[in-house]
Amino acid sequence: MMKQIQLGGGVKILYLANNKNTLSLFRWIAERCKAEIFSGRLTIDLLSYLKPELVISYSYIYLISRQCIKYVNYNIINMHISFLPWNKGASPNLWSFIDDTPKGVTIHMLTDGVDEGDIIFQEAIQFDPNLESFETTYKKLNNAIEKLFRLHWNEIISGKYKTVARKQEGEGSYHTISDLNLLKKQIDFKWSDNISDFMKTYHQKYVREMSEIE
Repeated sequence: MMKQIQLGGGVKILYLANNKNTLSLFRWIAERCKAEIFSGRLTIDLLSYLKPELVISYSYIYLISRQCIKYVNYNIINMHISFLPWNKGASPNLWSFIDDTPKGVTIHMLTDGVDEGDIIFQEAIQFDPNLESFETTYKKLNNAIEKLFRLHWNEIISGKYKTVARKQEGEGSYHTISDLNLLKKQIDFKWSDNISDFMKTYHQKYVREMSEIE
């Protein structure tokens, strides 16, 4: 269970998250400024009560409305474990291997489109699928994005991050939770499975299905 609102108005940072894996970063932030964490759906009433200077979304399951984004004068950033514009949406780590797209982490401005805002800070990361599982790469990506955040903490807390924001280039890719559910119906796999082994199974099934269609 995520910590609920306690502090009241004048919060420096409002941290939106639904995943316990993000708590270590929140604790790091809370040691440095007045911060609050929230796991419910963001509303203007809550923003009006807390008056945050910056909102951070990290592994947050709710879409944030355009009204809320405007209310905080666009002082809202999102942390996404993909190399945007590749693998917007759900399960970016998984799809980066299936689609053979660039892998990495991105901190970006948040808009009302899914993972479409201007890129602030970004890092490409390489993996050896023979040595990794989806679980291990997920953990490494989360560690990498937290390290990237801490590295640029002064720019983020001061608002200077806006000066380096740049548009996303290229069409990229996007996947939904429905895409993941469909994949699970087609292939029985676990997050702890070796990625190279999974990809062999995936390609064998894909080739078989394509031949049946032809």
